[in-house]
Amino acid sequence: MPPTLDPQLLPAQLCLARPENLGACNDIGPTTRRFGWILMPLFLLLVSIGVSNQTWAQQIGGNIIIKGVVKDSVTYEAMPFVNIILEGSQKGTSTDLNGAFVLSLSQLPARIKLSYVGYYPKTIEVNSVTDILKIKLVPSVIEKVAIVVLKNANPAHRIIKLAVKNKPKNNPENITSFTYRSHNKFIVNPVSISPRNRPKEDRATIERREDSLLAIKSPGAKLIRDSTYYAKARKREIRDSIDREEFSKHLDTSYLFLNETFTERKYRYPNQSNETVISTRTSGFPKLALAAIGTRLQPFGMYKDAITLFNRDYISPISAGSTRRYDFTLVQTRVNAEGDTTFVINYVPYDDANINGLKGQVSINSKGYAIQNITARSADDVPLIDFSIKQMYEIVDGKYWFPTQLHTDFNFGGAAKANDEGVVGIARTYIGGIKTDAGLRRMDFIEEELEIPEISTNLPIAEMNKLRIDTASLKEANTYKFMDKIIKDSASKAEKIVMAMEYLALGAIPIGKFELPLDQFFTVNKFEGFRFGSGIRTNQRLSKHWVFGGYGAYGTKDGRFKYNLFADYKFSRFFDWHINLAYTNDVSEPGQQSFLNFKNLLSTEGYRTFITSRMDYFESWRLSTRLRPFKFTGLEFGIDRRLVGAGYDYQFGVDDTQGTDANLSAQFSGFRTLEAQASLSIVYGERYELFKGRRIMLDRGYPAIYLQASRGIRNNIWGDLDYVRLNARVEHHIKSIFIGNTYITLAGGYTDRPLPYGLLFNGMGAKDRDIPVAMRNYFQTVGTYEFTQDQFAALFFYHDFGSLLWRSKYENFAPKPALVHAMGWGDLRRPELQLGINNQSMNKGLYETGILVKDMYRIKYLNTYYLGFGVGAFYRYGPLQLPGQWDNMVFKLDTEISF
Repeated sequence: MPPTLDPQLLPAQLCLARPENLGACNDIGPTTRRFGWILMPLFLLLVSIGVSNQTWAQQIGGNIIIKGVVKDSVTYEAMPFVNIILEGSQKGTSTDLNGAFVLSLSQLPARIKLSYVGYYPKTIEVNSVTDILKIKLVPSVIEKVAIVVLKNANPAHRIIKLAVKNKPKNNPENITSFTYRSHNKFIVNPVSISPRNRPKEDRATIERREDSLLAIKSPGAKLIRDSTYYAKARKREIRDSIDREEFSKHLDTSYLFLNETFTERKYRYPNQSNETVISTRTSGFPKLALAAIGTRLQPFGMYKDAITLFNRDYISPISAGSTRRYDFTLVQTRVNAEGDTTFVINYVPYDDANINGLKGQVSINSKGYAIQNITARSADDVPLIDFSIKQMYEIVDGKYWFPTQLHTDFNFGGAAKANDEGVVGIARTYIGGIKTDAGLRRMDFIEEELEIPEISTNLPIAEMNKLRIDTASLKEANTYKFMDKIIKDSASKAEKIVMAMEYLALGAIPIGKFELPLDQFFTVNKFEGFRFGSGIRTNQRLSKHWVFGGYGAYGTKDGRFKYNLFADYKFSRFFDWHINLAYTNDVSEPGQQSFLNFKNLLSTEGYRTFITSRMDYFESWRLSTRLRPFKFTGLEFGIDRRLVGAGYDYQFGVDDTQGTDANLSAQFSGFRTLEAQASLSIVYGERYELFKGRRIMLDRGYPAIYLQASRGIRNNIWGDLDYVRLNARVEHHIKSIFIGNTYITLAGGYTDRPLPYGLLFNGMGAKDRDIPVAMRNYFQTVGTYEFTQDQFAALFFYHDFGSLLWRSKYENFAPKPALVHAMGWGDLRRPELQLGINNQSMNKGLYETGILVKDMYRIKYLNTYYLGFGVGAFYRYGPLQLPGQWDNMVFKLDTEISF
């Protein structure tokens, strides 16, 4: 009897061995298909000889290798970290994240024992090495018994405290430098057809299909042998919402979506990291280059005090003081083949620990008291996005524990429930080729943390197999075949989806060698009304160094056209060094501060644009150069020639200190400036991606420091004013997993003499009856242009308690309190020179305090995030308090996106 073939063999080999599956394989041509039956006996003979020789060689060497896979008998899901011991000895191993194991034996037959917490133990007799063992463990029903354990006497606490103490040397990101290759998979499947949610009596059939790709019989249809035939025969039904059960059956042998990405990463302590995509392939979208990087979707290691997922911080069980917040239970102790002891510990937050906690199991190895493997999921009863983390670590270079397998499953929108609609996201990262203490230098790194160049997105299977660290399953191979065919039948729709995803990433619509920026199409404010426009610029297809472009816009309320033209040249990619020449005819709000590389991503601070009602028209010629000399640091130097005219009723009286000039009347509303500028930005921890030559911000950092200095040069031709103008802004975010998140912003500005209104500073007010929305880093009780000043300082404080004070059990009602405080001071020299505007300053000090209650009502979108609405009350007090008591009280709405 010929031996049973290893399911991990390449797809082409499996097709020769099993002719009924020829259509499911990617590399089988018509000639091979025709002679498959003729080649099969010869192939089986060669395999038999190879297996026999391999077994003989193993036995001669006294080293017999057995392999197997362990699954849950109910859900048929792979079981990681199952303890496997050779009967009669302490020799053993454990399964990896795929439920697979390899065990070395000295002789056959042999008996192995399998055990896992919450499952009945099982003993298996092994008689042959030619079979891959497929083992199922049955969950046990364990009755809970109330046991009182003193926290100080818990034997698990000593182990956890030693693990916390050894965190600095065990954290892989504390290694001087390292490099590795990674194989990342991202899989999407509908919730309702997940094996976990299918009827129990049908699961055995499902597993048989997954393992062997057996034919599927559909009611009233012919025998369907492979996914390509199925797609072709039923493409109309699939496209027009085919029978759900039939489609579900087919997805037993393929996934709905699969992306594989191969990367190389290099890291240098403390914060230099580059990951470059070598190749990527996406089922159904052969041109899609938006790589789903596994290490971006899941944490790289579990040694940080807080594990951040979907903008939410979860306290790690391996964190300082965790024994006061987590209930740890030592459930198993085993001795490994190397003589080290592995302590298996369950953990769950205490009932009275009001934290964003995790629950799961961690295995600590006595060699360095490092994490050997860990499982974790949210301890919330009903999380919006449920997740399950599994990580495995191995010793590298004999001294470092390094993550080698990272698995994270995301259940979107209550996906754990069988009746719910939604999708399950599955992220897998396999790490290999690890080299530590790699001797990397600063010059070996670019600024961008992730680089996605113009790469191959449709590698042949043979080439992908060379890059894979984890072998491809038949289900994955079938996904490419099935989904590529489905999408191909509606190619125009697929192309639109691909283009839309790239548009969002680049912020522009590509048109050959040009692109249209998305942010130029539409904005709205109270001065221009609805502003419609369009921009255009060249991309890398025209030149890797030059960019030419511009924009045009029209305001429906002011009835004026605005436009811009620019040319940009990149000198150096390493320093991101550019030189830019631009001409602009547009509008700008007087008194506002602008800084280099400033971003307020998803912040309510951006709402301030909607209530802008004063604008200066200006015409500008600007020459500048910018670069990033150090990580997190940006510099810009420029010279700007500008003509400014007020778009509102305003005049400036001539200041004697400016002298007299024939071009200046006693009063004027327009002026000329010739300004030399220098700008600095330092944003610690900001992260960027380089996608097709374009820098995209992945995450902003803290603290952030922004400085700008301007020197006005007065002459008879280009500049009317001589002055010095300084702007500064400092932001910091203090994250505490126990008391919440604190945001502090300091802002200030200074001019050395009286200047026209367009060069001064407004009062940073955000009080508007038409749009009563709370806006971060503004005074909520101050009118938009209530104050005017030529020097000022302001502090904005915002503390978000989140759900630490109270946890709601309701989906749409989850109030979260936040404290808000703002204070400022300012002065205005010669206020009598400012004609037509409110010339009051904050020279006596302005104070306001408020409270926000967020998520009073929230709406779930796409089963992945909440759009929450809250209310806030703010009170103004101090010397600048308004006469009427209720005039100082302002009520506002609040909006927030949360997970």
